[in-house]
Amino acid sequence: MADIVFVQPTVGEWDDLKSAPSLPLAFLSVASTLVDDYEVKIIDQRIEKDWKSKLQKELDNNPLFVGTNAVTGPQITHSLEISKFVKDNSKVPVVWGGKHPSILARQTLENKNVDMIVVSEGEVTTRDLADTLKREGSLDEVRGLAFKNKEGKIKINEPRPFMNMDDLPQLPYDLIDIKKYVPKYLGVPSIYIETSRGCPQQCTFCYNNEYNKCRWRGMSAEKSMERIKRGLELSKAKGIFFV
Repeated sequence: MADIVFVQPTVGEWDDLKSAPSLPLAFLSVASTLVDDYEVKIIDQRIEKDWKSKLQKELDNNPLFVGTNAVTGPQITHSLEISKFVKDNSKVPVVWGGKHPSILARQTLENKNVDMIVVSEGEVTTRDLADTLKREGSLDEVRGLAFKNKEGKIKINEPRPFMNMDDLPQLPYDLIDIKKYVPKYLGVPSIYIETSRGCPQQCTFCYNNEYNKCRWRGMSAEKSMERIKRGLELSKAKGIFFV
């Protein structure tokens, strides 16, 4: 049984347009900082129709928390479904991450089924949160976290600075069946690979202004090639979709 459970929500129409779902990169990246010291489980609504029974088995073991994420749009409905299931069937805290809750943290926390939000980049904050919950420490000390305290008051902690992308560990692909995440692009079976984050532009419609502070950060060429080679080798994909 897992110490930490991540549930990937259905995206919506984007899923329907693909021959296969894309990798749950956000959860794999966050898990990369956890797997050396915690048992981590990833459950994916998009490919596991029995996700509720799998999640219930994990809830019965009382993990530190269940995490999910959301982009603004239909995916929020599925994220709320996951959160409600956790709260209806356990006392396990629910943690959200991703673009929507990061930008609208206070509004998101007003929902009774959401306990905490990892704001913006999540690898270091989520590890800090796990360590703090394990030792029953104070959530006030976790930078990059928004949460409801024991009195139900919403608190938004000091933001956490962006990390150096070359410091990211290798993705723990063993947490998933990677060959189920190779959608076709222009007819070519392809794998998602992340080698940079953010954008220097200031398009008014984009989350980047708030989420990435209009900054672009990239991995070194050496680190990028490591990711590309390993992803292609394990997935047997023939193409790369850079994200």
